[in-house]
Amino acid sequence: MSGVLMSHMWAVWLAVAVAFLIIELLTTALVSIWFVPGALFTAFFSMLVKNLTVQVLFFLVLAGVAIFLSKKVFRRTKPEQLTNANELLIGKTAIVRQADAGVGARVQIGDVYWRAVSDAPLTVGETVRVTAVNGNTVTVEKQQYAQAKEN
Repeated sequence: MSGVLMSHMWAVWLAVAVAFLIIELLTTALVSIWFVPGALFTAFFSMLVKNLTVQVLFFLVLAGVAIFLSKKVFRRTKPEQLTNANELLIGKTAIVRQADAGVGARVQIGDVYWRAVSDAPLTVGETVRVTAVNGNTVTVEKQQYAQAKEN
């Protein structure tokens, strides 16, 4: 490469960093973020070392280190540590908003309506307690039964 271009490689590496940053901003996933610090550090490194091959190797090593470190930081949670968010509903109180003939109903928990089943018939306006969750259906029991079981 010409001497003029080699003396301005820091600007080329800064442009590379900006390009990777723009690519990252245009995507919804982490695609090129690891190359941004690699290109930035290589921009400074290029002021000391004029050999393009060494600069590219330095960039690749830094990008690899960034990827490795991010894998350590953003390690996936093990499945046994995950909590089913619906399980957090167990023990919550709900209000019956629609009662079907039999033991089915629609209940409101917070601002969300759920399909509900119960061992006993439910009436509109009644307060119930969630005892189980199965998919999008909660199992509920009447509040007085829940209090009697706790005492």
